[in-house]
Amino acid sequence: MSNRRIFFIAVFFLATIPACVVPGLQTVSVPTFAPTADTGRVETMVAVTVSAAIAQTEQSRPTQLPTATTAPTVRASPTSEIISLGSTLTVQVDASTVFVDDLAGFEITVPAAWLITRVGEEEYLDAFQLAEAADEDIQKALLSVQNDAPNVLRLFAIDAQEGHVQNGFVTTMKFVLDGKESISLENDEALKASAVKLAEPVPGLEIISTKLSTVNEVLIGWVESKYTMKNSSGVDMVVFQKQAVFNTANGQMTITLSTVEDLQGIVFPVFEAMLETIQVDKK
Repeated sequence: MSNRRIFFIAVFFLATIPACVVPGLQTVSVPTFAPTADTGRVETMVAVTVSAAIAQTEQSRPTQLPTATTAPTVRASPTSEIISLGSTLTVQVDASTVFVDDLAGFEITVPAAWLITRVGEEEYLDAFQLAEAADEDIQKALLSVQNDAPNVLRLFAIDAQEGHVQNGFVTTMKFVLDGKESISLENDEALKASAVKLAEPVPGLEIISTKLSTVNEVLIGWVESKYTMKNSSGVDMVVFQKQAVFNTANGQMTITLSTVEDLQGIVFPVFEAMLETIQVDKK
């Protein structure tokens, strides 16, 4: 595998490491985060209040934000569609959402009870008025991707279920597209070699396991890893990641789930079941 491919895979590992918050710092503006594709170190998020975040969001909207009189996790009626340039979100009768990404060239069904947004789209701005966003940690998770490029971060999902925000950490899924590269998935050894190389530039990142599988005729490389970060109280906590990497006709897609140890046994199976719904455009 070329060094250039390995570099791009490593970029996605860096992009998925969430920011942590240092309490006590004050700011009057929403913090700026590095783009998803940067390989820099993990940035420290500056704590902001709920009111300040909503005020900042209102400034960027062309119309007034709706009042928070209702706050469902599912933001549309069953079978309704939210269409944007390059992608479509369609809510199903079971409250799951079909995400069709024409730009990346695939579709997948995201399970219910996840707060699903696309940066810069209406549902992202509306999310700040949902009841879930009253949780400061969920709001910070939303803010952490506000400056990500929409053509790279194709979808951002937050596990907003009760009890799933632990010690200030929010479980998330990121759908990241590299439209210029593809990953080599010829065999297990190729995937293992890539995983070892991509771990080298990430301090403390440990590869736990790798494997290849085929789902709906789509070859997927699975990578599990973990790293240590400090929560908002300055206490070390271990974050576990599960990544699904696959090629489409339009580039390399990496879907990354990040969670804590106590939720690993709950959300990893959900993640794997979600991948069972994948369909890739082979054009």
